[in-house]
Amino acid sequence: HLAGLDICRELGRLDMPGRDLHAAPHLRMIRRCRALQPFLDEYFAPTPAMLQPADEAIVCRCEGLTAQTLRQVINQGCCSPDGLKAQARPGMGACQGRMCGQAVAEMIAHTQGLPLDALPQYTAQPPLFPLSLAQLADMPMPPDPS
Repeated sequence: HLAGLDICRELGRLDMPGRDLHAAPHLRMIRRCRALQPFLDEYFAPTPAMLQPADEAIVCRCEGLTAQTLRQVINQGCCSPDGLKAQARPGMGACQGRMCGQAVAEMIAHTQGLPLDALPQYTAQPPLFPLSLAQLADMPMPPDPS
């Protein structure tokens, strides 16, 4: 809704006060949801066993990588999510590490004895969502500034 309202403003269909008026209930809903988030994060926090999966567990569904495969690479000295990504491919599939990124970081931190917050997150590579070649070809190009 908010994106649509801003598009209407950019197209001249709504002025800024009108956009803000229509956006107010949606912004209130977002604030209410964000207020609940700390509780949900604590209540549904993953157990350590979930973040240190069994060897046969699939950690990266996109690439079909098991915890055992990833641990073998980590044990060879891999110390960062992007390093593991380059060597074993977790985070290279359609989800770009959105599903496996936390587990990969936890596995590296645990195996290498590093604090989790010392590890960098995956470096996102555009496009951030899968696109077909036809979709890319149909994208409008911005006008040349020259």
